[in-house]
Amino acid sequence: MKDIFPGLLSIGRVGLSDALAEGPLFALDANVLLNLYRYPVAAREDLLAVLKTLSSRLLIPLSGCT
Repeated sequence: MKDIFPGLLSIGRVGLSDALAEGPLFALDANVLLNLYRYPVAAREDLLAVLKTLSSRLLIPLSGCT
């Protein structure tokens, strides 16, 4: 199964750190931003801190805008 579905394997902490440090663009769904209003203050601040860290590789698609 590992050969058929390699994307479903857990990459572990080291792999995750590498992906966050050197990985591709991160594309956000609108729900990520809309849910900011629903999160507790601490969770909201944590998410915004992560987004700020990833800002150079962050993509927010503008679907439906003309």
